[in-house]
Amino acid sequence: MSLSSSSESDGRTLRALRAMRKIVGLGLRRDEVIELYQRVIAPTARTADGTRPEEKDEETRRITADRDERLQMAQDAIRTLVTLGFAECEIADLGGLSASTISRVLDPDEARVLAAHTVARLYQVLERAGAERLKALLPKLNLRVLETCCDKGWSLNDVPLNVLEQGVRNALMRTLVGAEPVERVAPGVTAVLVQVGDDEEGVWIFMTPFGGATTLQARLARARAREHEAKHLFLLARQQREELEMLAGNSGRGKPPNDSYLG
Repeated sequence: MSLSSSSESDGRTLRALRAMRKIVGLGLRRDEVIELYQRVIAPTARTADGTRPEEKDEETRRITADRDERLQMAQDAIRTLVTLGFAECEIADLGGLSASTISRVLDPDEARVLAAHTVARLYQVLERAGAERLKALLPKLNLRVLETCCDKGWSLNDVPLNVLEQGVRNALMRTLVGAEPVERVAPGVTAVLVQVGDDEEGVWIFMTPFGGATTLQARLARARAREHEAKHLFLLARQQREELEMLAGNSGRGKPPNDSYLG
């Protein structure tokens, strides 16, 4: 490659030669000089479409992450529907897809990534058909509201018990099918403590939905409600324990269980 006439005339070639002599005088090899040149030019280099290499890399990473997220979402939706008793062919019919598409999404070796609108369609199937399937199951599940926390100015008397229980079932259903979380279990209710099943089964849960809490203030309000309801859970559990100890006498007093924390 020959030097341009403009670089010869404006003195750039001469200055470059002087700089090169100094570089050669430092004992650097040709490949080392080329490596240094590439390091200098890399921050300003651009690809054919005008973007820098690092911008291209970032775009590639973003596209890959988006594909991975869509694949995970599609697999989660299909597996949840399968858990609810739907066959792959039924899922395909409900979503307007081919059965082979559903199978390929779940292929452990060559999983197929679906387009964003197709993933959205699967989630619509999950919310609609999955919710209908759960509606047939949840009414059979015994739920008992043990305690609630309400907004200032509200009381439990303002919320009919059947509305409260229906709100709990709806929140459970939407959580199980991965649907958009409810804003509140019932109007004015910030948290609720529920016994699931019979007392012998020993399953208690408490809920503080807050619509997914997408803002900092909402997350803070939910954290406060969760902490407050956890205190009620502790007090109620302690009350039950003390009542049982009184019935059992001295033989009922034993050591508390050991603590074990995850993470």
